[in-house]
Amino acid sequence: MTIRYLARALFALLVTTAFGCGGGGGGGSTAPVNPTKATLTLSIPSLPANTLVSSAIFTIKLPQGVSPAVLSGTDAWGSVTLTGGAVGSLSIANFSSSQITFGSVTLNGFGPGNFMIVNCVISSGTTVTASDFSLSNIQVYDSPSATLIPTATISMAVQLS
Repeated sequence: MTIRYLARALFALLVTTAFGCGGGGGGGSTAPVNPTKATLTLSIPSLPANTLVSSAIFTIKLPQGVSPAVLSGTDAWGSVTLTGGAVGSLSIANFSSSQITFGSVTLNGFGPGNFMIVNCVISSGTTVTASDFSLSNIQVYDSPSATLIPTATISMAVQLS
């Protein structure tokens, strides 16, 4: 009899503990968190057959409240990492009035794919979306003749965190 009583009491305690909490939550909602960083990955999606890039010039337009992560005066190069075939290129990154103008030259040439990552910071209280970032003035030149590749373009993937 005592064992049955203890078993029932234990069972009742377990049921109450497991199911007695109800639906949870205090009814409030969590405030959305604005991103504080933007990582921009640039790539050349495709090139004509047997073509390599010798240089690229382009401008990234940043939304209000976004700037290069590392900035020394107007020099934004500290925010840039070259990747893929562009590693070792001679490059500049000039920041002025919410835009970064890039120039990159390589002696080796590189093919399609990712070639640059740009790290940016987002000011507190700023709301941005990936579509707020844009590219303009894109010029891609081939190697070794350094002539403009009219069909070449640059794509930019934006990751907010």
